[in-house]
Amino acid sequence: MKEPEPINPYAAPKAQSLLAEDGKLAALPPRLRSVKWATFVFGAFTLIMGVLYWQEMPIFDRVLLLPIGLGLSLFGGRRKIAYFVNSGILALLAIIITWQLFLKWLLDGAFAKVFMLDRAFEALMCCLLCYLSYRYTFGLPSRRYFGVAREEAKTESPI
Repeated sequence: MKEPEPINPYAAPKAQSLLAEDGKLAALPPRLRSVKWATFVFGAFTLIMGVLYWQEMPIFDRVLLLPIGLGLSLFGGRRKIAYFVNSGILALLAIIITWQLFLKWLLDGAFAKVFMLDRAFEALMCCLLCYLSYRYTFGLPSRRYFGVAREEAKTESPI
């Protein structure tokens, strides 16, 4: 049995790499479900908005944020810029859709015109988008995945 090496606080820091101690490539943990779902949402919204607004899309429309989010989600990897930009786009998307749904229900009298099942489906999709935005932005596994989680100082209380 091999004894663990004592920790020397004065030693130079070791380089962090993807290589394990035996020289083989260490496997990265798989993508999180929230990251996969965010990629799906960006792709679906990009496809839908691209089909709907192909001819009449202004240059500075919020719809143009969707392909940026899709590209960062697919090719950004674990970069912090991908986390921050995609978190902002997801939050903006959730706020805009929630606001538009609220105004549609409030001003159009939407409950009197269609079945309640349609309204329930819209509310469910809106809640799921808000939950995805929350899990992607504030979820601890997501923040650890992208390397932006704060490591709290573990100090023992004197009491």
